[in-house]
Amino acid sequence: MRPTLLLEHFPIRQLLFTGVAGGLHPDSKPGDIVIGQQVFHHDYVWYHPNTEPEVRATSSVNYAIKNPLYFKSDSILVKKAEGVASKIAFQKVGENQPNVFVGTIATGDAFVSNNAKASQLFTNFNAYATEMEGAAVAQIAYTEKVPFLIIRSCSDNANSGASLDFATFLKSAATNAITLILGILGEL
Repeated sequence: MRPTLLLEHFPIRQLLFTGVAGGLHPDSKPGDIVIGQQVFHHDYVWYHPNTEPEVRATSSVNYAIKNPLYFKSDSILVKKAEGVASKIAFQKVGENQPNVFVGTIATGDAFVSNNAKASQLFTNFNAYATEMEGAAVAQIAYTEKVPFLIIRSCSDNANSGASLDFATFLKSAATNAITLILGILGEL
């Protein structure tokens, strides 16, 4: 996937991006949906002596200036997603009837399957989900001034059981994510 090429070659007015993620909220269960109010790169970190590592904002490729730490989703798309989600009967994932959260999504280069890291992302950043692509897509949309929205369906809880849960719940979590996207598209 190359979002920059997409934006260069097609007249895109809004960008919706979805997939699965690890749930971070303590009440989150596989199947829950996170509508990303904002997205950030949790592993773009500056290490300096005698202090804790610091998550930093990325730099803009086109303009050589700092991006914001958090890329804010389009508020109209967030509201639209909330409205559509309230009308959808999402597929159960395991025993869980999915809940919908609106909040922060953390993006990193590695699949998070560690209780301490999952807890740290929720505690330090109030992140509701973690995944591997959303902030990169958001950064390009932000740079190109295209309104965007990142939506994730939780396939796991980013904990020590994440790999097993991911394999078990991937298909039904992905189905719920695309169901929400299709519902939003139907109202745009």
